[in-house]
Amino acid sequence: MSALILSGKEVAAKVLAEVKASVAVLRERTGAHPTLAVILVGEAYWRHVLDPDFLMAEGTIDPEDRDLFWYAETAEEIWRDILLWYELKGEPLLPPDVADEFCRPDGKG
Repeated sequence: MSALILSGKEVAAKVLAEVKASVAVLRERTGAHPTLAVILVGEAYWRHVLDPDFLMAEGTIDPEDRDLFWYAETAEEIWRDILLWYELKGEPLLPPDVADEFCRPDGKG
């Protein structure tokens, strides 16, 4: 019988390493330098599993990595966050009127 024992800090470091590896592959293939948001679905769960503020304070992640972690509960929130992420980067995925219509809180166009 064997076991894999990881501290919470090690798990968080592995998750972040996977994200950074994915970005590195994108850079190699495209020559671009993308920054990716990590959208964690189920905030109550992820707040217990992964605490980006603590990881930053411990030096496990860099301060600029803290803002990579976003929380969502539904597919609509995930899509809204993706749209917002690209808008904040100055690279909107949709024209403003389409994005505004889709992201209305009542879900009605």
